[in-house]
Amino acid sequence: MNSQVKAGNVTALLIKRDPTTPALLVTGRDTIAIKGGTVFAGCIFPEDTPLHAPASGFEVGTDYGVAVDVDDAAPARIEKLPTSYSGWKYLGGFHFAPGGNAAARDGGDSVPAIIPSRLGI
Repeated sequence: MNSQVKAGNVTALLIKRDPTTPALLVTGRDTIAIKGGTVFAGCIFPEDTPLHAPASGFEVGTDYGVAVDVDDAAPARIEKLPTSYSGWKYLGGFHFAPGGNAAARDGGDSVPAIIPSRLGI
């Protein structure tokens, strides 16, 4: 089920239910969601909205962005950050590398994961 709703005209580019935390939520080593209550670039995400990894999977040592486009049938997706602007607006991003899911700079392991401390926005 698609939980994104087009918001039409909004006056702010980003609105978050909790402005002190990122709009993205790491839910597992290779899973991430947009937090419920987020409004970005004309799209409303009323509940936590899981995002799917790119079809080719995640590449270790790569930066990814969560792109949102109100005019697309599926307005949010994860994509490898391009070297040039792709026309999409990015809600935030993250790095995928070994040592993920560790608190701050302590611990971790050699298994690749989304690095929560590197979440953008």
